[in-house]
Amino acid sequence: MPDLSFELAVAVAIAEAAGKLLLGAFGHPAPERRKGRHDVVSALDHLSERLIMDRLAGAFPADLRLGEETGRSKRPRGGGSGRTWIVDPLDGTINYAAGLPIWCVSIALAIGPTVVLGVIRDAVHDATFAAILGKGAWRDSDNSPLAVRRLRHGADAVIAADPGDESDPLAQARIQALRPHVRAIRVPGSIAWSLTALATGRLDGVLQVRGLQAVDVAAAGLIAREAGARVTAADGGPWIDIADPATGRGIAAGRPSVHRLLVG
Repeated sequence: MPDLSFELAVAVAIAEAAGKLLLGAFGHPAPERRKGRHDVVSALDHLSERLIMDRLAGAFPADLRLGEETGRSKRPRGGGSGRTWIVDPLDGTINYAAGLPIWCVSIALAIGPTVVLGVIRDAVHDATFAAILGKGAWRDSDNSPLAVRRLRHGADAVIAADPGDESDPLAQARIQALRPHVRAIRVPGSIAWSLTALATGRLDGVLQVRGLQAVDVAAAGLIAREAGARVTAADGGPWIDIADPATGRGIAAGRPSVHRLLVG
């Protein structure tokens, strides 16, 4: 694993700058358009992504960039570095637009097919979380390590669960089948925020059955893994595919005992 301390410092600074931009406009109506029946994109998504992409391009001109709104950048001359920055400039846009304080900025770095660095900025709560593959996960302000919560009984688990498609009866049934086996199910509305809450011990499991792309989970999925969670696709397969980043898939994450419940 190469030394990624410089990349980490740059990613943290950029995520915090984007978070400051978003927080400054939070609570004020912004133009938005529908991306789907249950999804929207706002002017702030685009402003945040432009800030992030411009700064990443300036710092790492040989790297590819993959953004939720702008897609994949053109391959640099000379073939590039084999590295890809994966960006969700505002995860939880519906929450943001509604004034709900559950949203975040997500920046990850992949080398080849492997996510090696992740940063999440929760600007509302002035918190930045980070992870490097094999080096653990931590809260950036004081380098305090993150760890998933230990449970004495699986029935005490509080999980975030979302079908990902409200019109899919099978996905809905899968969520309902969990209810007798856990203490509570919540739908925070930001998968990256939920995975970070898992890593910090505020949730015990995260399940979204379908509808996720690489930008949604790259950074926070790594943070959850490095904090001790098992992270897979909702069907138990690989949790991310950099080569096919736009295909909607699900995710299941939690301590092994909880994860078994989520994929079962």
